[in-house]
Amino acid sequence: MACKHVEKYCKYYFYAILLFGFVFPCRLYSLVFSEDIIGFVAHSPPGLVYVEDSEGRISGMDPTSPVDQWGGTKEVNQIPNSEVDSQNIASDDEKEYGKPMDKTGWFIHVGDRGRQKYTIVIKGIKAGIQDIKVYSLRGINAKEESNIWIFPGNIRRIRVEYIPDGDPQIILNREASASILVESIWGAKKMKDIKEEAYLKKLLGLANNISMDFDEHDRKKVINSISKFISELMASGNENIKEPSLSMLHEEADALLKELTKN
Repeated sequence: MACKHVEKYCKYYFYAILLFGFVFPCRLYSLVFSEDIIGFVAHSPPGLVYVEDSEGRISGMDPTSPVDQWGGTKEVNQIPNSEVDSQNIASDDEKEYGKPMDKTGWFIHVGDRGRQKYTIVIKGIKAGIQDIKVYSLRGINAKEESNIWIFPGNIRRIRVEYIPDGDPQIILNREASASILVESIWGAKKMKDIKEEAYLKKLLGLANNISMDFDEHDRKKVINSISKFISELMASGNENIKEPSLSMLHEEADALLKELTKN
């Protein structure tokens, strides 16, 4: 029986390499007897990243420890049946031999504990785009990705729902707010992805209208303001905003609208 489990996860490991384009760390020995393995992948900087389960236990980068310029820090591993690894391959170039890469890859693996909800927490170290990947090794198609703007000192959260029934599913929902939308517009400007100053002002005006409607606690007006923002992106975004910022602004606005219309 043990051999069958090991053989099964060697196969999943091989598929995962094909899907993600990089080699996962091999410290999965405590997980091979799980029904499934849920993986969380991120690179640091720009953010310090860890995963929190429904009982408040965390695994990933230690939020109480300093992070070096290459994204290295202590690991924390509180979630039962989980493993945390980091990977930073030093340069073999003659001029920079031994120098770490600019970013460290962090890999968090959690053995299947049935239907679960997790929260990915990202604490900003520097301004940039934080990449997040979540996958199930049993469900080859259960792979989700998210890219979000992160800034020094701010905190972003992505809610993760893992549904193991049948073919496993991974559902991601980012925490959204009007202030985050404004920050994301400035992030796109910082990346020089918004071409014209006039269009920047137009987007900021629409986003500020959303904030004011929130302050008035008028749900219908807020939904209408968000819909106007999304309509503007659909009408003129391709001409005025480069990728990936255009898609990221769409995702932030869609997440905000979803928050308001889910009930």
